[in-house]
Amino acid sequence: MGGQWATQIRVMLSCAAGAILVGWTSPPEQSSQPAPAREAPLRLDDDSVAALHEEAAAHYAAGRTEEALSAWVRILKSRPRDTAALYNSACAVTRLGFPDEAFKLLNLAVQFGFVNFEHLKRDPDLAALRSDPRYEELISSIERRYAEAAEHMERWSRETLGSGAIIERDESLRLVLATNLDRETFERMRKSIQEQVRLQIEMLFDGPPNSYVLVLVPTPEKADELIGSVYVGGYYDHDTRRLVLRDLGPSLRHEITHALHHGQMDRLGQSHPMWIQEGLASMFEMYDVGPEGRYRVLDNTRLNIVLNLRRAASLSKWRAFFAQEDDRFNRVRARAKYAEARAILQFLAEQGRLEEWYRLYLSTYREDRSGALALERLFGRSLDEVEREYRAWLGTKDRVAEKVRRDQPSLGLWVADQAANDGVQIVGVNLAGAAKQTGLRAGDVLTEIDGRPTYAVEELVADILRRRAGEEVTLRVRRGKAYREVKVILQPIRESRTTRDVEEPGVPV
Repeated sequence: MGGQWATQIRVMLSCAAGAILVGWTSPPEQSSQPAPAREAPLRLDDDSVAALHEEAAAHYAAGRTEEALSAWVRILKSRPRDTAALYNSACAVTRLGFPDEAFKLLNLAVQFGFVNFEHLKRDPDLAALRSDPRYEELISSIERRYAEAAEHMERWSRETLGSGAIIERDESLRLVLATNLDRETFERMRKSIQEQVRLQIEMLFDGPPNSYVLVLVPTPEKADELIGSVYVGGYYDHDTRRLVLRDLGPSLRHEITHALHHGQMDRLGQSHPMWIQEGLASMFEMYDVGPEGRYRVLDNTRLNIVLNLRRAASLSKWRAFFAQEDDRFNRVRARAKYAEARAILQFLAEQGRLEEWYRLYLSTYREDRSGALALERLFGRSLDEVEREYRAWLGTKDRVAEKVRRDQPSLGLWVADQAANDGVQIVGVNLAGAAKQTGLRAGDVLTEIDGRPTYAVEELVADILRRRAGEEVTLRVRRGKAYREVKVILQPIRESRTTRDVEEPGVPV
């Protein structure tokens, strides 16, 4: 068995060393044994890699270390820079009694961007390495490794976005910001991110990410390539610390929350259930901050899903909802679960008790990971009683308007999400509407209304419906690379549905 796995390990190290030689850094120390003959590169698509990671994790959890290692070897033959496969292989070979190879794999993982040192320091699978001087050397290099990871993020961003990209590092917040949009968009992005991060650090998360996080906003065309589905606004990958986005509004706020939350979980050695992770991220998709710096959660269209569930008597029972397995949360009725998680935390926020509950949750995590115990202690009542109070609160909520309707104030435009990531794109102008004399046309991108950034259709609809017919608004609009401002006097919509409404994509506002 030892000889077989020594060969497998050399295969992994050979793959990874080859990746270094084609553009990274110096290769690791060579094995004293001859390297195996080079095989033709194995080509795996993203779905196959994800399936192999799941297969390996299942084998490893069941104690089938050799089978897990075989799966990670297959991944590394195709993708020698896969930091998760490198790190997990280091854990596996430590179990199998190969400390020299484990350190080589750990160093490769770090060179390729692995920076979750908080987990590494606690990981029981690496316990056998901790008395080795090489372990202390690895840990003592943490700050240097963080800086190297940021440099890697900047290089990767330049390769991905092109030489004209704007890429800047925020050392105080541990962020690398990158976009191939224009400087005005970049500055708006930077300001909104800084404001959110500082607010959430003060409220909930106690500090910035432990290691640098890359926030990358490509053009819509490049986003299609990096993200895939047009129905996904963005993602945060905690293994690579990459946050890739289609829009600078709800998706950005959602994923930034994930990055901060993961950093705190790493520091505390906690793994919060998905309902808390996605509930917090969804709650911050739409919020505002008052003059005294206090935040206020705004209703968004996720609330409509919850109200539909309430009307159909299909709301989840809290005990079952809190106790569900994490993978089931994202596999079964995910949209409904995200909406319910947001509503539960919004209920706490509107009572001014979210932060108190979250502090209680962190302190009671070892007793009850689900969050139920913290709720009972917060309210001094049983969970069932608190749930009844929540359901009564839902009865006071109104549905969120998803479009401007007949006789409501309107700009006289059709707009669409996902067509532009720095605002909402105009896809049509109502020739009988308020904006008919402004010169606006399909393809223009609306970026602000009265100086307030507008990144999503539901934000724009909510803003318009807070106003009255006859009120004048100032729109900032981008056409190509040029910006201009136009004034529009809101007029009520006189038709509830027109032929143009059926033919044109987008939402009327």
